[in-house]
Amino acid sequence: MLRVSKTKTGYLQLGKTFTNVTKPFHFSKYRLHKKVKPLPSDEPYPGVSILKPLMGEDPHLVSNLETFFTMTYPEYELLFCIEDEKDPAIDVVNALKEKYPKLKQISILGVPQ
Repeated sequence: MLRVSKTKTGYLQLGKTFTNVTKPFHFSKYRLHKKVKPLPSDEPYPGVSILKPLMGEDPHLVSNLETFFTMTYPEYELLFCIEDEKDPAIDVVNALKEKYPKLKQISILGVPQ
C-alpha cells in the first residue's frame, strides 16, 4: 500500500511501500528489452516471404517500403498486393525495384503485368 504523509514543511512524502509498487514495472522493462541470442552460424536461416498489401500513396510510403528493401536478412522475398493497376503505389514499388536491383524476389500481385 502506498503511504503518503506530510512533512513539517508541508510537502507530501511517499513511503517505502512505493518501491514495492514500481518493482513490476522494472521487471517488465527488463523482460521486454531482453536481447535475443543470435542463431548459430552453422545453421542456415530459413527463407521468408513478406506480404505487403498496398493501396494508395501516403507521405511516408517510400521510406516505409525502403526498410523492407534494405533488410539484412539473408534470404527473403517481397510480395506486394495491389488491387488496382492505376494505383500510385505501383510506381513507388517499381522505383524501389530499380533502386535496389540486388533484391531479385519482388512480385506485384493482383495486377496483370
